[in-house]
Amino acid sequence: ASQPLQALQLWAGHGVGMTPCHFDAMDNFLAQLEGRKSVLVYPPHCSFDLYPYPTGHPADNFAMADPERPDLGRWPGLARATALEAELAPGDVLWLPRYHL
Repeated sequence: ASQPLQALQLWAGHGVGMTPCHFDAMDNFLAQLEGRKSVLVYPPHCSFDLYPYPTGHPADNFAMADPERPDLGRWPGLARATALEAELAPGDVLWLPRYHL
């Protein structure tokens, strides 16, 4: 059953920034204000294929592997991770459910 939305984060983009692969513990909306942005979104079941930092590490919600520059010798699980890909244009808003990377 779905639960009511209690809290979320809103991010506004201008098409220049880059964010490393990570998850957030709350829902997010990414609003593209200008420019374009390519986005890869991995469902939570792919998280271990992206090699998260260990729990308690300062970056424990970030992936150690870089899907943009895959090193399958070091991170072989990346070959199993399947992302959804989106291209955002001005006025687009993308909902990122919690724990999606």
